[in-house]
Amino acid sequence: MTVGFDKYSLEDGSIKKLEVVNADIRVHVQNWRDEVDILVFRDVIGFEGYSVINASLSHGAETTSDPFLANCSTIGEEAEADFRCFSFFSAWTDFVILKIIARSFELASEGKEQNP
Repeated sequence: MTVGFDKYSLEDGSIKKLEVVNADIRVHVQNWRDEVDILVFRDVIGFEGYSVINASLSHGAETTSDPFLANCSTIGEEAEADFRCFSFFSAWTDFVILKIIARSFELASEGKEQNP
């Protein structure tokens, strides 16, 4: 499904699983309807997270100007303009708890998953 990261509602959601496979990251987010959406970030050159699993979310942001983006581009010897910084914010502290530096974002699937 095509939707921009800034348009995807993270409000009242929580991160249930984070998968790193090759240069992609898949973030499984349980939304307010108890459905699990899979957010896929392609061509990842960096990420950092703090207390991510089961974290309640308030919102997300996408930017092209972030010090972490600049650092990852320099270290990875990539053009900074080719990448974006995708940030996930905590519902309780309004701090960024997860940052992903990737070339692109897509919503891979939507649907219900059973809670463990």
